Amino acid sequence: NSNTYVKRKGQLNMREVQAMQSIKEHTTMPVPDIYSYRIDESNSFIEMERIAVITLKECIAQSRIKADHIQRIAKQLNDYIQQMR
Repeated sequence: NSNTYVKRKGQLNMREVQAMQSIKEHTTMPVPDIYSYRIDESNSFIEMERIAVITLKECIAQSRIKADHIQRIAKQLNDYIQQMR
């Protein structure tokens, strides 16, 4: 499904799931919804919402962003950092 992303890695752990859930519950940061997960030695995965994005670096490189927008983005990033403290 193009709206779903499944992350599979040998080193997944419950802390990653808990961190995503906590950030989603306690901040305004955009975090994908977690649909399901399994953390064990043989088959670990997190099935989550796929969020289509373009990185800030790509926007700047492609001149798709104006200077005043960069200032707003910097302010928003600072706000996210403050929420995590």
